[in-house]
Amino acid sequence: MPAWLVWVIVAAALSVAELLTLTVAVGLLAVAAVAASVTAALGVSAAGQAAAFAVAGGVSVAVVLPAVRRRRRAARPGPRSGVAALVGRSALVIEPVDAHHGQVRISAPGIDTEGGWAR
Repeated sequence: MPAWLVWVIVAAALSVAELLTLTVAVGLLAVAAVAASVTAALGVSAAGQAAAFAVAGGVSVAVVLPAVRRRRRAARPGPRSGVAALVGRSALVIEPVDAHHGQVRISAPGIDTEGGWAR
């Protein structure tokens, strides 16, 4: 089996692992395996192929991965507000509550319920 085909199989396996785990690092290593496959197709020795994989993988993980992580952190939603902020909070039930009637007292930071009561 030619060396370039081995690298293509490695790249495919890493791509499947990326799809299953959703980690960017594995995808970057798949790209590095493609780079090694190209060097193998050009007739470079096994040491050169390994070097191409190591350099491409190292550079992509060192340069691309931090940028992707910064972008993911910036894309996270801010603090919850409105009704979503009340999910999981405790409340004092003032009278029986059903789908249409009832009162509860909510004490949560930043909640203005006109005198402390919410209907």
